[in-house]
Amino acid sequence: MAALDYAEGRGHCPVLLEIGILCDAYHTPPDHYGIDNPRTIRSMYKALNVMQIASYRKESGDTVKWDKANPTHSKFLKAIRQQSNTPLAPYEVEVILPEREKK
Repeated sequence: MAALDYAEGRGHCPVLLEIGILCDAYHTPPDHYGIDNPRTIRSMYKALNVMQIASYRKESGDTVKWDKANPTHSKFLKAIRQQSNTPLAPYEVEVILPEREKK
């Protein structure tokens, strides 16, 4: 995902992420920037969440300790990294479920 690449310093900021950052910073709704499609809004907020989680991990300094302290976020970032970059057809939906914790 481009948001993860941007948060890790390997790419440019995607447009949806940039709009999400503006919405978050200025407390404005996405339709203020011309985004009114619910699917696009979900993608924007997903990109914003990915960037925030990745930047928290990066700011922690010790990523191994952060991964142990935040296993859910760590699994989420790992799942995002492993996603294929093939675009889905308009009628397809990709669902990623977190793994169950082992007891």
